Amino acid sequence: MYTLPESVKSDLRKIAEEIDSASLRKGYASISKAYGSSAFGKKMSRCEAVAYAVARMPATFGAISYVINRFRKKVPGFRFDKVLDAGSGTGALAAFFISEGINVAYTAVEKDGNMAKVFTQLTKGCGFFVELFEEDSGDFFDKFKDRKFGCSFLVYSLNEMKDKIGILKKIFAATEDFVFVIEPGTPEGFKNILSAKKLANSEGCSVVAPCVSENCGLREDDWCHFCVRISRSEDHVRIKNASLFREDEKFSYIITARNSFKPVCGDRIIKRPMKRSGHIIFDVCSENGIKRKVLANGTVKGKYLWGDELERKQ
Repeated sequence: MYTLPESVKSDLRKIAEEIDSASLRKGYASISKAYGSSAFGKKMSRCEAVAYAVARMPATFGAISYVINRFRKKVPGFRFDKVLDAGSGTGALAAFFISEGINVAYTAVEKDGNMAKVFTQLTKGCGFFVELFEEDSGDFFDKFKDRKFGCSFLVYSLNEMKDKIGILKKIFAATEDFVFVIEPGTPEGFKNILSAKKLANSEGCSVVAPCVSENCGLREDDWCHFCVRISRSEDHVRIKNASLFREDEKFSYIITARNSFKPVCGDRIIKRPMKRSGHIIFDVCSENGIKRKVLANGTVKGKYLWGDELERKQ
């Protein structure tokens, strides 16, 4: 279970205490209604930005942690340097680097003034250099055409952008190594991931994860997504009128590489494994497309979860 680093949770709690609970719940209801639509990209009030940080930042942090931790297992010893966070929101990606004690040169771009203010408040003692630009990502790339980054991130932000392909092209052009795109685990979010994958292929980039096959073999009415469990703070529970101190966040993602890097990948489990008497059913993404594998109990190594790579006992 993932949770925000203590320093960020403490600062977020102080910010939230400046606004009464009823207003925060109202602010969350407003952004929740607009979430996933073009209306979500409109300017937020201070209350809405804080409500977003309380209610959505932990889930975004969880998805980021899941994706990066699995990436680091595949690329041991990789060092993050010259990181771009396009559409940084309130700083979930920065919170990941804070939690891991990773020192990076970090460039954040966030067009919403109130979101940018919360970002600044939550990252003020991060321990690494942060450069924040309060402007639209497209304008940022047009203004700084010669800037290059080692790793670029589009985290829950592509869905808000009008010119998605245009932004992706600029991201790929400005990135020397890896591009990470994380989207909500919805059919629409997965469509954005497929667009990023298609463009990456046309730009000469290779897909690092999670895809094993070059072309997606899912049915048109299906979508590939993963799930991570996160913990809720008391403020989080209160703002959502929830009863549990945990929630499951579903997301889709893709990681691409500018160079010819291609890790060795086993079949990726893309659905919850189905346990039956004497065997387990796995739906996997393989080099030969989407396959269903039925394996007898005891023939697989360890306990397998949705999103894992499937390895059989030798």
